[in-house]
Amino acid sequence: MTLTCSAIAAENPTPGASQRRQAVLTATKKGVAGLPVLKAAMADSNPIVRRAAVRGLSQIGSAAVDTLAMVAQQDKDALIRRSALRALVRN
Repeated sequence: MTLTCSAIAAENPTPGASQRRQAVLTATKKGVAGLPVLKAAMADSNPIVRRAAVRGLSQIGSAAVDTLAMVAQQDKDALIRRSALRALVRN
């Protein structure tokens, strides 16, 4: 699954990793309102996008705990799993 944001999709129907990462960074600035985009980003095939999403989720706090717990257990990238676990410990 590829993360798409309506603004990005309007400009480019198949956004690249840097555009998807930028959508994640924008969602992070929205706080809890950006949670759906951050959750969707966890299914992105690019680990850079997923890492950005974990950082965003870690800033949201308790609303993101369930997603971070799932990522800490299931992501295929060990760095992302560790980042999610650290975020859980801090929250």
